[in-house]
Formats: sequence, C-alpha cells, structure tokens
Amino acid sequence: MFNAHNIDTTTAAAERHVAQWRTETGVTRQERRWCSGDGAAHAAAVRGFHKAARRYSKAFCAHALADYEAEVEEAAAEARKAAAVAREDEIAAVTGSMKLWRVERPDEGGYDTYSDFIVAAATAEQAARVHPSKYNRWDRALRRFVNRYDGTPSEEWGSWTDAVDSLKVVCIGTAVEGTEHGTVLCASFHAG
Repeated sequence: MFNAHNIDTTTAAAERHVAQWRTETGVTRQERRWCSGDGAAHAAAVRGFHKAARRYSKAFCAHALADYEAEVEEAAAEARKAAAVAREDEIAAVTGSMKLWRVERPDEGGYDTYSDFIVAAATAEQAARVHPSKYNRWDRALRRFVNRYDGTPSEEWGSWTDAVDSLKVVCIGTAVEGTEHGTVLCASFHAG
C-alpha cells in the first residue's frame, strides 16, 4: 500500500525512476539523440531530460497520494457505517422491543424466489439482514447470506438478494412480548 511519508521527489528519486524506466523500455531515440553530443548543448539536453523525468515523478507521486487518500476515506466511511449498525444492534439488544417489519426486494426476482416477507426485529437494518428461508443467515464479514449449517455462501441464483441496502423495509407494527429476533412470520415465495 502507498505510504505518503515515503514520497521522495529529489533528483536521486527522479534518477531512480528514469533508470527503472530505461530498464523496462530500453533507451529511446530521443535519449540517444541527447546522448550523442557533447559540450553545452549536450548538458542542456540532459538537464531537460532529467527535469521532465522529475516532473513525471512528482505527478506520479501526487496521483498515488490522491488514490491513497480516497482509499482511506472510503475505508473510514465503511467503518463508520459498520459501527453505526453495531451500535443499533447493541441498543436493540438492551431494550428488547421487537417490531414487525415488511421486507420487500426492489426487483421482480422471477420464479423460485421470495418477493417479500414479514419478520420480527428491533431495527430496520436487522430486519433487512434476515433471510426469509430458515436455512440461510447473514454473515457480517462476507456481507452476504450464507448457509446456516456449513457457512458456505448462498448460490448466485439464490432465492433472495444479498443487496440488503436496496431492500424496502417498512415497520408495520409491534411484535407480541416473547417474539424472538429473526422470526419470519410469513413469506411470499414464487414457485416455478
């Protein structure tokens, strides 16, 4: 991974870049033309070549730094989102109040798929991470549904979607006391 503290834009770094470039691509016709002379013209041409190489090196470092900063921001946003979901899960576990949620997929789904279901959960995020089938569960690390018994990912042509962020989740009421989290009360399955 790119480390912003190791950026070296000195002449030595530019010369290393040029040396690496020469070994990868060979000497160019322009470089041979610059190296064929001697005296002041030759020195000016070589200085121009090295100035261009340093400019390329600085631009490369700036581009790499921008990519690194974008990766860091993306990872931080993902971590904030995961922390918010974890906080909601903790709050829901403490309060213990279960609500009834209607979870609906945005697309048609087709044959042999679920279109929607009613589930008992404390929050909408928890409801979205419930599979309408009792044979699958949500895996936080993989961010997808896996088989409840052996942990293998659900098949690609599965009966439900892994895109839990796109699901439409609507609260339709409060569950009776004693209802366990993740209890699917009814589901609409379109058999083929």
